[in-house]
Amino acid sequence: DNDNDNDNDIDVQEEERTDPWWGSNNPFSTNPAFTYPSSEHIKRSNSKLRLWNNSTWKEEWYEKRWRGKVISQDEKTQRRQDKLLSDIPLDVLESPKLASLSEEEVTEAIISYLAANRKKSDARRKMKKEKEMERRRYR
Repeated sequence: DNDNDNDNDIDVQEEERTDPWWGSNNPFSTNPAFTYPSSEHIKRSNSKLRLWNNSTWKEEWYEKRWRGKVISQDEKTQRRQDKLLSDIPLDVLESPKLASLSEEEVTEAIISYLAANRKKSDARRKMKKEKEMERRRYR
């Protein structure tokens, strides 16, 4: 009796798939009838899940994937500082005014420059957000 119920469920699914109202049998349709994963998909998913649960394989994968691509926070900071220094024009670096400044004055100038850029960026971001909100109100 229990086997009969399962057969009946399968018949209903098959019936629904062929019914034009249910959806298209074309897998590229915007309304496909196949709204559940195939047995092949389930098999592959389970296989990948077992693979990712294997800690040895996972460590090897991460090593292959990220070797040489991950940098420390110190390296990131150093790269950022190097880029900032390389962006300073040579005429500024070679100017006598810069040479006459003390180390503290140079540090203070850099801090104020970065703060001004941050404020400018925040103001632009705020204006952009306000304009977007304005546009949305009138749509």
